[in-house]
Amino acid sequence: MNIRNAKRTQGTGIDVEYEHPTFGWIPFTANENDVEPLGREIYALAVDIAADADPAPAPVVPRTVTMRQARLALLGAGMLDTVGAAVVNAGPAAVIAWEYSQAVERDYGLVPTLAALLGLTDAQIDALFTAAAAL
Repeated sequence: MNIRNAKRTQGTGIDVEYEHPTFGWIPFTANENDVEPLGREIYALAVDIAADADPAPAPVVPRTVTMRQARLALLGAGMLDTVGAAVVNAGPAAVIAWEYSQAVERDYGLVPTLAALLGLTDAQIDALFTAAAAL
């Protein structure tokens, strides 16, 4: 597998050019958590190449997102139904907060409760908030 011109993105990915067997050199953003094995393999190769470049600044994790952004990020991560069920299991106050809140705060309210119920790490929550803010 051939890659070239690896450069870290502002997020956690690495932009590369990948030599596709059919289409030749194509741009590709590799990520260590890619759902596809090829993406993870390209990322593993790109890390060594991009290590010589200046590291990207750490992304700023938003502290608040709208409920629309939060739900779309959860949908995109395939977690919307799981979180909805966890909200119901957390009780009536959680359901009211989930249904009627206009914003979701990173360190307050439902987020810590749901993170504990679902076993989500701080890094996973940060990634969801970062993805939500981009929507």
